[in-house]
Amino acid sequence: MTYTVTVENKGAVAVKGLVITDAIKDITTEFADGSNAQAFASWTIDGVVSTEDLSTTINLDKDESKVFTIAGTLKPGAIGTVANTASYTYKTNAPVISNEVISVPADPATGDIKIKKQLIKQHMFQRILSHIL
Repeated sequence: MTYTVTVENKGAVAVKGLVITDAIKDITTEFADGSNAQAFASWTIDGVVSTEDLSTTINLDKDESKVFTIAGTLKPGAIGTVANTASYTYKTNAPVISNEVISVPADPATGDIKIKKQLIKQHMFQRILSHIL
C-alpha cells in the first residue's frame, strides 16, 4: 500500500517549524487468525527503509507544498481494513489531523483459490454392488 501525505501552505506568509507526524507503527489490522496486530511488516518513507514513524519538522514558503510518500508491505495474513491519519503541529497549538485514509487488503482472485476432492479409499460394499450391476 502506498500513501502520500501532502502538506500545503496556502497562507500569505512562510511557515517555519511545522511538525509533521504519521504514526505508522500504530496502524493495526485484523489477521486471518482473528488477532489484531501491527499492520505493516516493513515500510519506506520517501524511498528510505524505516522502522520509525514519519516525524519531521519542515519550513514552507507561501504557496509551497511538500509531499511525503509512504509505501508499506502488509504482514502476511492481514485481512482487515487499514485506517490511518497524519497530522501537523504548529507552534504550541493542538495537532491538526488529516482526513482518515481507509484501505482494504485485496481479496485473492477466484482463480487463486483451489479446492480439490478425490477418492482415497472405496468401501468394499460399493465394489460388490458395482460388480452385481
